[in-house]
Amino acid sequence: MQDADGVTASRISLFGGFRIEKEAVGPLWLTGKRGPAIIAYLARCPGMSATRERLADLLWGDSDSEHSRNSLRQTLSVLRRDLSRAGVDLIHSRKELIGLRPDAVRVDVGEFESGLSARSAPELETALALCTGPFLDGFYLGSNAFDEWAASERERLLSRALESMEKLARLVDAESGLAVADRILAMEPTREEAYRLKMELLVACGQRDKASRTFEACRSILKKEFGVDVSPETRALWQSLSAADVSSGQQSVNGAPAVQHTGRPSISVADFVNLTGERGDDFFAKGLVHDITTALSEVASYIVISGLSPLEKSGEESRASAPRARYMLSGSVQRSGDELRVNVQLVDAVGGHNVWAQKFDGHFENALAFQDRIAQSV
Repeated sequence: MQDADGVTASRISLFGGFRIEKEAVGPLWLTGKRGPAIIAYLARCPGMSATRERLADLLWGDSDSEHSRNSLRQTLSVLRRDLSRAGVDLIHSRKELIGLRPDAVRVDVGEFESGLSARSAPELETALALCTGPFLDGFYLGSNAFDEWAASERERLLSRALESMEKLARLVDAESGLAVADRILAMEPTREEAYRLKMELLVACGQRDKASRTFEACRSILKKEFGVDVSPETRALWQSLSAADVSSGQQSVNGAPAVQHTGRPSISVADFVNLTGERGDDFFAKGLVHDITTALSEVASYIVISGLSPLEKSGEESRASAPRARYMLSGSVQRSGDELRVNVQLVDAVGGHNVWAQKFDGHFENALAFQDRIAQSV
């Protein structure tokens, strides 16, 4: 890759250790560990720059100010010499600031974090492929400040990777999702969320016996490592999955159609309650439900089940025919004059607890714009 001036950018890899290389040259050899430590830290700083004082404290915190400043100057001199031999102009300084040239470098961690906002499975897989190992794996400087910073980044990036892998597992088909869930558990064997994910996917694949063994494995490792039982959420999920009918098209005892699992969570959008009783507010509430359903349907991460209007079905008939979903989105609308208030809540239908809730205030004269704002927020 080249920058705007046609200069080949260097690549810094911080996952799995430290590595810097230049296209057509290969890996660059740097003297000692403090030079690479400076590059690694600057690569993660806003603007890829930091003050001399910060770098001196980070790498030589046990020394007095004068000694640490001298050590920093010497290390920077050696680092520039090593880079210059490879034809790499990477370090720049301006008064009290030391930095990397952002246009002359690519950093795997930065590309990884940018890619995690992807909404499609292929894009997310590309981002996750950059995480080839723990952040600065095996790189220890012997400076408490630097090693603590690296450990904190290592933990933060691992958490982001695991959360994104769980997201990926719900974007792909159930069998592919199972492979992702197994990767998560290999990286973090005590991650209870991953066991719940795997249980759901196994049931979706019709493998109830393996889902049962997964639940027991979760109980066993939590008991062994922490001396605790599974969380109420995990137990409730297992009880729900055990009773669920996963056969395609099969009806439950009360006649409600079972939602076919595809590795993605299902959300049912219920009709919003009109608390003021005005007919005009009924139309607003119905329009809001339609807008929210449309907005959620555009997100590939979910299966959206729209609620049935009471004008279409009511009473026992409505309850009996309503599809069962993992999550239920509901809300209420109330108006006082021109002032509107909408309360929205998302409930985990398995665990029975609130996942998210928010209050929105607006004006009736701008009802359509207000609907759009709520739908996009949800």
